[in-house]
Amino acid sequence: MEHIEGVLRRIAEDRECVNWDWSKRCEPFVGTWTPTDHVCFLHGSEDVKQDHYITIARSNAFGLQNDADGLFEAELKEDNQRRYERELKEYEVAQTEGRKVRKPRFQSNIKWVQDSIPVSCLHDAYERSTFNLMYEDSFDAYVCVSTSWARNSRTTETLSTINCVWLDLDLKDNPLCRYSEELAYLFLECLELTGMLVAASEAAI
Repeated sequence: MEHIEGVLRRIAEDRECVNWDWSKRCEPFVGTWTPTDHVCFLHGSEDVKQDHYITIARSNAFGLQNDADGLFEAELKEDNQRRYERELKEYEVAQTEGRKVRKPRFQSNIKWVQDSIPVSCLHDAYERSTFNLMYEDSFDAYVCVSTSWARNSRTTETLSTINCVWLDLDLKDNPLCRYSEELAYLFLECLELTGMLVAASEAAI
């Protein structure tokens, strides 16, 4: 297989030399991505078990910074308590039924809220609509690249599937491409052509 550096240089000289399979895969979504589309693109696969969980973390930093009367902080604390009590009841029921479950932990860090979404929710029209409403105005939300058999857990012990490659592209003012999305596709094409993950030193050429 061709070395990554060679592929990158070849693409830089002639973009027509690559099929751009990843770009074609994403083309139907350009300009129309919804939160559900993003998550389904990462985890919507027959290899991912439908009763396992996708973890999404959302930041509360902006709301807390502008919480002059402390009402938002109080609401977050109440939500945390209700969530913990609900999950504890679900855990106790699951234990009596002999199901493999992880004992919930109280989430004390209110700067973040962690949601666990069952994979099956991505395929139901009503659930997709609800999911999109939850996240359509979220500008600081992060999807875990792996699924878990346990709710609200991102540990190696509860990991069930890794279904995607994560690219962290800090372009800032670097004019390598018009859009960071194009550069992400370029690296994915390199991975497809070479079978090798791009190292930081190689990505900086």
